[in-house]
Order: sequence, then structure tokens, then C-alpha cells
Amino acid sequence: GFGSKYDVLEKFAEALRERLDPTADVAVVDGHSEELTIGRLLEQMAGAVLSEEEAARLRTSGTSSSVTDISVRLGKAIFSARSGDGRLSSNNSTRPIYLLVHNIDGWGFRNTLAQSALSSLVAHSSGVIRLVGSVDHVNSVSLLWDLETKAKFDWIYVEVNSYQRYLKEVQKCSSHYDHKSKKFVATHAEKNSVKNVLSSLAPRHMRVMKEAVTAIREIKIAKATQPNDNIGSLDLSYKVLFEKCRAKCIIRQDIDMKKLLVELTDHGLILKKISGKTKEKLLSINLSPEDIQHILSSK
Repeated sequence: GFGSKYDVLEKFAEALRERLDPTADVAVVDGHSEELTIGRLLEQMAGAVLSEEEAARLRTSGTSSSVTDISVRLGKAIFSARSGDGRLSSNNSTRPIYLLVHNIDGWGFRNTLAQSALSSLVAHSSGVIRLVGSVDHVNSVSLLWDLETKAKFDWIYVEVNSYQRYLKEVQKCSSHYDHKSKKFVATHAEKNSVKNVLSSLAPRHMRVMKEAVTAIREIKIAKATQPNDNIGSLDLSYKVLFEKCRAKCIIRQDIDMKKLLVELTDHGLILKKISGKTKEKLLSINLSPEDIQHILSSK
């Protein structure tokens, strides 16, 4: 709907605490914050709801898993913890957790990985975590949520026309405004978003990224150019990457490679295209030198 929803969500949180469901826990999250990542949110929820032992066990078991896998286990653990604590809500059901997110399409969650993890957390909590979020970008639904993610969220859509000014949201964005050029500068947030995705990748995905970066750097060296330059101007053959990954036992079959590439392209880490002359499948990477070094230094 038209207008800021910030005050609407804040008043709803207050109503939950005071009269609607006073036995429940209410957490309010600011999606505008660049400091917020899906990994940090999961960590904070684990620390707040689970015992120290359970939270430590969750972190240990998740060392070789993606952030989505961790969110699935966390959702199940939260349901188990709430079901066994013996404390019920006012209607004698398991005591819920209301998670209110200002701008669920904000800086920290503006990628498909974060949305998939958040939807998995909600779905696997079996109704314990009740998510309420505001959306202000008109294309967020089509850009961030595929059919599976929307099904796991299981939204009830409510149109809220507050007609209020976006004062608090603009204050959050003030650091991105260049008064000389009169433009919003989103490069810092975009870099943070890429870093968030890279830090959340499963080990096998990161190994594929490392092989791709290494192969492109080898191409640049062969062409007598600097390997640390922006590598986005060069293309890598899909066949070359497939053979390199298979040789190092990262994947076994072509279908495995294609599944991994679907996720990496969805996150914007790898770009795919078809050669106009040979019709060969080509891949490219358009990341900053800092992100390239992060990939190369990964184990």
C-alpha cells in the first residue's frame, strides 16, 4: 500500500505485547540496517530462544551446511524447545514468537539466499515463528520469491495505505545519498550483499566459485594481462569448468554442475550466456577484487 508502514508495525508490536498475545515473545528487526544479515539474525534467534548447549550444537553441526540448511535445523530446534518448555499461550497453544521485519526487502535481505533461509526458518518452526513483514519495493515479490519460497512463507497479504511519509526509512538511507551528484549511492550495500552471499555459501558452492575464478585468472595470465584486474571482461567455457570440478571430485555428473550453477546464478555470482558464433555455453564473473581474493583464500 501507499505510505510508510514503520509506525504501523511498531504499533502492532506494542499491541501484541500489551493485549493481543502478552505471553508471546515479540522481536522487531530493521531490514534497512546494513549490519543485519540472515546469518546474524539466525545466530541471535538461536541465542535468545535456545539454551547455550543447543545453540552451540547447532553452530557445530552447521559448519559444512548452507545457511538454508542451518535455518531448517534452527526452525525445528525452536519448535522442539517451545513445545517442551511447558509454557502455553493464552489459547493453550505452543507459545509463539512474533518476528516483525521492517522492510523484508531491505539491504540485509535483498537476495534470494536470505529469503530462502528466512522462509525455511518459518516453515520448519511449525507455526511457532510468526513472521510479519512490510514490503515497499513494487517488484520485490517477483524478484525475491520463487514459487517454493512463497509457499514456505505462506503469506496472508494485507494492503496497508498509511499515506505516511518515509521519514524513518529516509533517515536510514541518508548515508547512501551523495549530495553533490544528487544520487543514492548503493555500492556499499551491494558489496555487503555480495559478501553476505559469499559468507553463506556451502563449501561445495565455494569450491566451484574458486575453480571458476582460478580458471579465468589463468586465461588472463595466458593473455599476458594482470590476473588481479577485473575478471568480468573474460568468459569461461562451461565445459572447462565442468572438467576442472570433476577432476577435483567436486561434482560427478553434468546434472550436479547444472544444479550448482542455478544457485550461483540466482545469487548473481556467476553470469551465463551463449556464444553467438559457436553456441557454446559461457560463464563469467563480475565481482570486486576484494571478493575475488575472499574466494581464492577460502579453503
